[in-house]
Amino acid sequence: MALVDPADVARRATEELAIVAARVAELSSVRIGALRELQRRGLSYEQIAARVGLSKGRVGQILGEKDTDVDARSVGDSRP
Repeated sequence: MALVDPADVARRATEELAIVAARVAELSSVRIGALRELQRRGLSYEQIAARVGLSKGRVGQILGEKDTDVDARSVGDSRP
């Protein structure tokens, strides 16, 4: 059985986290664009929230963010 070097494990985890963070930023931007399109089409925050499965408050928070300010905090929509 080969011994696992903790430094290798940490390095690989760091690499994977960077990949995940980049994907989170990409998906957050996609979501913002879609929400803005719904808003442009005249839907209220309440209507958008009902259609996408978020709270009205969360929709307002997301639409208030700039694309460059999006980070992992916007991924977890478990808050009411």
